[in-house]
Amino acid sequence: MPGVRYARLRATSPTYGAVTIIVVSEAREEQFYVMCLATAISGPRLIRAWKRRHWSEYCFRTLKHLLATGACQVQSEDAYKPMVLVFGKLCNDIGILQTKFR
Repeated sequence: MPGVRYARLRATSPTYGAVTIIVVSEAREEQFYVMCLATAISGPRLIRAWKRRHWSEYCFRTLKHLLATGACQVQSEDAYKPMVLVFGKLCNDIGILQTKFR
């Protein structure tokens, strides 16, 4: 990624366990970092995914509304994990289609 400098760190979070942290510095931009569960995904790919997060958030909100998940009653946070995985897959597929047809 031209004009982007980044550092990749591995750390252990008391909450999440092994994590990957990418510290990003771009010309004329405020420095920021991206943290995710430990991954072998390249730094530039993680940075691009982070910059597309608004699209993912939009998809999650729309799908949540369409599937009426606000009405779901679950006993624990673990019950949401399958739903989040499905949402993530759908958002990813929609995002890939969107970039192919631009």
